[in-house]
Amino acid sequence: MFPGGHARCSNISAKEVLRHKFKLLGKLALEKHELIRFMINIDNIDQMKNEELQDIYDCNIRFADEPIDEVDN
Repeated sequence: MFPGGHARCSNISAKEVLRHKFKLLGKLALEKHELIRFMINIDNIDQMKNEELQDIYDCNIRFADEPIDEVDN
């Protein structure tokens, strides 16, 4: 009755919804090998040591040549 990702949806895992959303958004900004490493780190964040967590969000963001959200006047 409730869509996937909704708090009351009981037949779809919230973790899977978030992983799917992150993968889609990550493809826009990261190279494939970096996205894979990033997602593995996020999936295992509860097992990482403090030293590993210090740079967990360090990545090389791939910027677009032109804005994707520019409004035409």
